[in-house]
Amino acid sequence: AKERPIFLTLPETSTASGIAAAQQAILQAVAAGDLLPGEGTTLAGIVEARRKAVETLELEQRISALETRK
Repeated sequence: AKERPIFLTLPETSTASGIAAAQQAILQAVAAGDLLPGEGTTLAGIVEARRKAVETLELEQRISALETRK
């Protein structure tokens, strides 16, 4: 199947709340028929990768702060 460009405005994804809002926007777009379920799954996967990157960065910062206190 040929892929098509997806035009969906998502909120900023640099925070956990922004990532949750982006996932909600994707869900709503699929529910409204603006995105096909497969497209929604692909976009949700991209947002999930972003969540993991944000989480890793936050953990790294917390560990660095703890190590600095020693």
